[in-house]
Amino acid sequence: MELIRISASAVILLLAVRSDFSDGIIRNRLIAVGILIGILCWIPGFEPKIAGEVIGGLLLPILICWIPFRMHGLGAGDIKLFCVIGCLNGSRNVIYCICISFLLAAGFSFGRLLNRKQFRTSMRSCIQYFQRIAALGKIVSYDGRKVPGHQIHFSAFILLGYAAVLGVNLCKFIPL
Repeated sequence: MELIRISASAVILLLAVRSDFSDGIIRNRLIAVGILIGILCWIPGFEPKIAGEVIGGLLLPILICWIPFRMHGLGAGDIKLFCVIGCLNGSRNVIYCICISFLLAAGFSFGRLLNRKQFRTSMRSCIQYFQRIAALGKIVSYDGRKVPGHQIHFSAFILLGYAAVLGVNLCKFIPL
């Protein structure tokens, strides 16, 4: 069953990345198929602990990614993609995947800002944004994301984050 979950995750992630790059969206149909496969994969060995893994895998991405979504720094499709990973692979793996994906995207974005010599202006905009949040007392969308070249296809970093999680899990089983 583990191989089916990993294979389904990989195929869904690859299709989502392709869709994100070509159309700019991740289709809900793809998300629904992933969640359905995830639920079906957990049914054979069902027990209360497994129900917690599935529910946690589906809900934790929403809870963790809610603020970046409200800031318009993360799309709904990206969060739903994390939910698919959580449903297929469990709550612990989705948390690892979220953390690694954000770190990879941050590293890439930092490098791109340095390469384009936009780091200072971007940091100034970011500070002004957080000052505006503090002044208004609520989360508002980040205007800097409308600047050409400032958006990334986060689904690619989700795929890379998942690959890293798989690599770490694989290393646990290889005898040294």
